[in-house]
Amino acid sequence: MNRQGFTLIEVIVSMVVFIVVLSGTLPLILISANTGRNSYDMGRGGEALTMVMDRIVGARQVGAKLPGPNGTPNDVTQAPESGEQCYYLRSSDSRVPRIPDCREMTDNALVSRSDIDDRYAVQWVSKRERALAGAPAIDNIAVTVSWRKGKERIRRVTGVIRVPR
Repeated sequence: MNRQGFTLIEVIVSMVVFIVVLSGTLPLILISANTGRNSYDMGRGGEALTMVMDRIVGARQVGAKLPGPNGTPNDVTQAPESGEQCYYLRSSDSRVPRIPDCREMTDNALVSRSDIDDRYAVQWVSKRERALAGAPAIDNIAVTVSWRKGKERIRRVTGVIRVPR
């Protein structure tokens, strides 16, 4: 008898083998996609961090002031005489919490939404360091870029720069 095609048993066995192989590789595919997204987010966060820090250092080197929205404050990178000053550009992601004791800024001369994806929140804290007698005054500025990852986790990258007054 000359038959063509597969029997029902052969089709079922091949489907079972395919499902077993797929179930073994599916977690690897999901882990790879998650790792790729984390890498993308860290890269974009690092780019935003570097951009803000470069702008602060560049403005300080040429003596420029970076005013806030409507000119208030007159320089968002200047540290107060005592204590610290905190500013942030909030993420449009409603799950990213507001930063307590920090002044929320809209687009300003330092950072705006046209520069950074709206998933990312940017915070910068300036504090004057105590100077030794005869030494130049130095401001310590910590910049943090944060974003929401999943349901509960907040990811962030942070950098600190020390700039002369």
